[in-house]
Amino acid sequence: SQAAGSWHATVTAATDYVFRGFSRSDSDPAFQAGLQYRHSSGFGAGLWGSTVHFPADEGSANERRVELQGFAGYSAPLTEDWSLSAFLLRYEYPGASADVDESYSEAEVSLVYRGVFQASLAYAPDLLASGFPGLFAELSGGYPLPRLIDLSGGIGRAELDTPFDASYTYGHLGVGWSHQGLGLELSYYRTDSRSIPRWGEVADGSWVFSLSVRFPGEQ
Repeated sequence: SQAAGSWHATVTAATDYVFRGFSRSDSDPAFQAGLQYRHSSGFGAGLWGSTVHFPADEGSANERRVELQGFAGYSAPLTEDWSLSAFLLRYEYPGASADVDESYSEAEVSLVYRGVFQASLAYAPDLLASGFPGLFAELSGGYPLPRLIDLSGGIGRAELDTPFDASYTYGHLGVGWSHQGLGLELSYYRTDSRSIPRWGEVADGSWVFSLSVRFPGEQ
């Protein structure tokens, strides 16, 4: 018999692309798309991409115009309420010239409660191909409200080694609405970091609105 699995695709238009407390689109609109597959065994994989824009004063980093994230991993239940997942991710910047390639890999482990609340730890041994590591710890979750509305939020801590040499805290709060594959979300972002070259613009006090369309499917 055919193994059970499901996939979905998502297309999003957002007023900004904020990642770990920084804008990767220089506070400009971003267009994003992703495809994800999940097998009943717990295996999952996917590809996600976004337009990006880094300021010219960040030197060669302004060559990056597209970010692609490929990921694959496995999720397994621990108890009725708790599950554990481990994923490998690859961040690529196609189109950037060879001498400014800043692609890097990352390993992430997450503990999830009822599929809603999550604690995760991510480690990049060669962040932005700098030769130095980055460590990210995050707590995130959501809470459903009436009328198809959801509250979401998260807080994270970043520890970046030389040459970034930064430790900072970031977080967000959001409210969203979704129905039959259509989603709207408004989020507010804060971070206490200074500007970090090659990492983007600080998103402190930033509001982001997004519109997404999801295409579900099964096989």
